[in-house]
Amino acid sequence: MKRVFAVCLCLIPLLAISQNFKPLKSLALIKFGTGKKTVVATIKAIHGVWNVQYSRPQYYVFSNIAFDKNAKSLFVVKFTNDKAYEADYIIDVPPHTNVLNYYCGTIQKINAVYGRPKSSKQFQPPCKDGDVNDINAIKAGFAYYSAYWPAGEDSIIISIDARLHIILSVQDNKLTDEAYENQTAVN
Repeated sequence: MKRVFAVCLCLIPLLAISQNFKPLKSLALIKFGTGKKTVVATIKAIHGVWNVQYSRPQYYVFSNIAFDKNAKSLFVVKFTNDKAYEADYIIDVPPHTNVLNYYCGTIQKINAVYGRPKSSKQFQPPCKDGDVNDINAIKAGFAYYSAYWPAGEDSIIISIDARLHIILSVQDNKLTDEAYENQTAVN
């Protein structure tokens, strides 16, 4: 009986994610290739707030953008030559929610549309896969979780950072290549 109860408790966050997950085609919120002024107008139209103090010419940071009903997030749009090429959610997982369960639940939703991702779990000694202390290993930089889906002209990438934020990125592949070329030409 205790095991059944424990399994049910683990499923509650996953059920909440499945009921509130945005359709994947709308995850980017903006049209890739659009200019900075259009991006700001688009985000403001959906009640997003442009955080000018945290923004830079190569990326704009927005708040007041919910990832789902429970999770708050920052929304970052990256630019190359005044064209949006990537949109990132920096998701602050709700308190008392297991980060790995939330991460896996989000991956399952993306899997339903794009199939299995190219996933990666990397561990550095003394940590290994399946450790009870996965969260502490992530915080300390000994464990890294990520998944990648090529989705036609776009790509979707998800990972967990050391502060236990989930980073969900949607990229235009062609413009991302252009941004990389521009960046390496400058360096």
